[in-house]
Amino acid sequence: MKILFASTCALLWTLCGSVFCATSAVAHPVAQGQLNLQWQERAVTLAVRIADEQIMVASTRISPQANTLEELWADHGRYLLARLQLHVDAQRLAGELLSVQRADGNFVEYRLRYPVPEQARELRLAQDLLNEIEYAPGNPWEASFIVNVQADGDAAQPLLLRSRNQALALTRVRTVGVGTLAWQFLQYGFEHILAGLDHLLFIGALVLAAVSLRNLIMVIAAFTLAHSITLTLSALQLVVLRAAVVEPMIAGSIVAVALCNIVWPRSGSSWLRLATAFFFGLFHGLGFAGGLVDAARGMSGEAVAVAIAAFSVGVECGHLLVVVPLFLLLQGMRRHAHTEPARRELSLITLRGGSALICLAGAFYLVSALQW
Repeated sequence: MKILFASTCALLWTLCGSVFCATSAVAHPVAQGQLNLQWQERAVTLAVRIADEQIMVASTRISPQANTLEELWADHGRYLLARLQLHVDAQRLAGELLSVQRADGNFVEYRLRYPVPEQARELRLAQDLLNEIEYAPGNPWEASFIVNVQADGDAAQPLLLRSRNQALALTRVRTVGVGTLAWQFLQYGFEHILAGLDHLLFIGALVLAAVSLRNLIMVIAAFTLAHSITLTLSALQLVVLRAAVVEPMIAGSIVAVALCNIVWPRSGSSWLRLATAFFFGLFHGLGFAGGLVDAARGMSGEAVAVAIAAFSVGVECGHLLVVVPLFLLLQGMRRHAHTEPARRELSLITLRGGSALICLAGAFYLVSALQW
């Protein structure tokens, strides 16, 4: 019994840590845009497409007193010049804002120009947009861009520029294979999951209720199928919902599944549980797509397919990193109980205790999501 008590406490302590982390990393807000870089003889021109949402998020810090759209856009243009960093060797280039205009959809396009030394053969591009603005305490926004480079009349395979990664090294003659794009988006999907505690809490609630390996596979398969469908449809812009709808639904899914575990703890193998995982998985897929919808604009069909597939693989790798250890820990705890009644009691304690903590974290996330 001492071993059982210690194991239960260890699991609940781990989940307590997740709840504590939820107060500082409850979501994964990503603003995605496009950056077309044209490298001419003595200058580099950037055409940067910024979503209205990203401009509004930044406006809370950079232009709280702007009275017109023109003032807001001008302030954001200066913000871009400060946060987009273009280097030749160790020297940072100074840019200028050429123009601002409304683009297709909910986007604004900024044209920036940077003088480049004639002998330059490699540039380094980096950015830290929105990082100083918190979505929730301790959890900053992140901006990322699909970068299309055109030099000497040739366009290369698009690249992914993220603020949390190292700068992109760009050359005048650059051949980028599909493998590079796939690897970037696989990493993106993997890190997106590990940085998004909301998805991990939902998966944790599903794993807690799994009574067998077969049941676990069925539930995770239902969730995976659902989020894969909406991720693909959303990235192809066939189904699009605003983050103001998607994020609260994801938070609500955590609370709903956790409460189901507490109120109906014996329904782990029911078809209702599978239907719940599938239904809420549809909204989680829309959340995953938050970093892909705008990225798909202007990309070739091949690049979009590679990005979606690689991102999905990265997401599943992140899931496995959480699901497998948690399920093995739960199974190992149950094996220490020598009688069937003891195993049932232990399962009930861990299921309800862990779900209560997950429900608390989900409620905190729901409040934060509704504030945006």
